[in-house]
Amino acid sequence: MPEHHRVIKKNLNEVMLIVITVAGTGKQGSNSDMLNKPHGIYVDTQLNTFVADCGNNRIQRFTSKGRFDKTEVGDKSSAQHQYSLSCPTGITFDFQQFLFIVDSNNHRILRSGTNGVHCVIGCNGINIKSTELSSPSNLAFDNFGNMFVVDSGNNRIQKFEYSKNSCDMSSVIEWTFPSPLTEDSQFYSQDCNWESFYYQSFEIKVAENRYYSIWSHAEIDTYGYIYEKNFYSLNPNDSLLIKDDDGKPK
Repeated sequence: MPEHHRVIKKNLNEVMLIVITVAGTGKQGSNSDMLNKPHGIYVDTQLNTFVADCGNNRIQRFTSKGRFDKTEVGDKSSAQHQYSLSCPTGITFDFQQFLFIVDSNNHRILRSGTNGVHCVIGCNGINIKSTELSSPSNLAFDNFGNMFVVDSGNNRIQKFEYSKNSCDMSSVIEWTFPSPLTEDSQFYSQDCNWESFYYQSFEIKVAENRYYSIWSHAEIDTYGYIYEKNFYSLNPNDSLLIKDDDGKPK
């Protein structure tokens, strides 16, 4: 009930349809027990109620045993991430228990789980027409794992198919290589000529059926090289699988 700032429930099996308040106090507010124009809800198997608290730009969880619990994602959440919500309107969980959020005013879909909060659809830098959304309002999964998004601003329902070859996101691990490049770092010649480049090398042992993203953050131009087995600075073309250079700092 967005205009009444609360979520209620009724037991349809009872003769007397008693109204029970599940979330919110009926007054507009941002305290942990209050809501501000709530929209989508999700009730898990433990009867916890997750609310897309649009006016407070957050996802609020209300436990079955108490009136309120905590902010899962958004303003005042203990979880640190780079995405700020703007009027979330729909939420659901997939079969791996990742929380998917319709971030309506930001025109995107976010996923929250044990590995943090990430953008999955409508993300900056991805300009594929089928993944661009305009004020989405809701989403749902079918039994095959396909996602359906109510793309309100574009007057359409978008289907995003589940790929059996995609990685199991429950096994995703984020890792940061801690050693920075400095003038004391090792150097080598990429083309065996006079020009030298500083480098850092590290080994990743991988399973074949996984996807991996490797990136760098620097104020200088960086290059990425992936080798199948070992990297030999005196023979940099040996076992080279792929290299990448976008021509600018990244």
